[in-house]
Amino acid sequence: DASRTNVYCEDPTAVYAMANASPESIWAYEIGSKNRFLDSTVQANLTAFLYQYDNLQILDRADSTTFVQNASRAQVRGIEFEGIWEPIDDLSLSVVYGYLNSRYLDYFGFNFATGEFEDFSGNQMIRAPKHTATLAAEYLWDLGENGSVIPRIQYTVSDYIYFNAANNPDSREPAFGILQLRARWESLDDGIFIESFIENVTDEDVRSTRSVGTSLLARPITVAYQPPRIWGIRVGASY
Repeated sequence: DASRTNVYCEDPTAVYAMANASPESIWAYEIGSKNRFLDSTVQANLTAFLYQYDNLQILDRADSTTFVQNASRAQVRGIEFEGIWEPIDDLSLSVVYGYLNSRYLDYFGFNFATGEFEDFSGNQMIRAPKHTATLAAEYLWDLGENGSVIPRIQYTVSDYIYFNAANNPDSREPAFGILQLRARWESLDDGIFIESFIENVTDEDVRSTRSVGTSLLARPITVAYQPPRIWGIRVGASY
């Protein structure tokens, strides 16, 4: 429910009333192609898409409360590419790339960082990086009756994002990259596996959320981060 008063109002007699959020609708257009080459050792898949929104629902968090506002019109254009190459038996190299051009075409809404209504038309959508990519390499060692070992290395990169529709500099999260390492042993019948892993190998500090606090405390900015470096072992069985 987005029907709230202005949480930053210093004068209780002067409030901003936010109407209930309207239903969101979308026209989605997609076209794609899936291809295999060189005796199926190379795969190349490409998708292009266009999303046109009416009354796009946008969530914002302030003073421990979630608010929903509508952007009257918004548009996302983009492409996605997936490539897989197997240069030798049991070795797989892959790349996934995405490009987004996301914009609010018509959006007049409330900026919780300033406590004012503003025009966000033309701004980049929140949490919508222009470029993303994932590079990965995986190899399968066949141990015969002893099962198989599959090591994997993966690196994911993301362009900068904004946490608010105003695209304020302090709401911008810089581009970042996350490295992951995994090694998995599987029994011959795939009934048992043991997997070791390290997530966020380089221990990058990446913000995952950003919200604005109450005006009683000068509107402090509160953030949360993605998990730091994590390592562990997983054991599983199926029957």
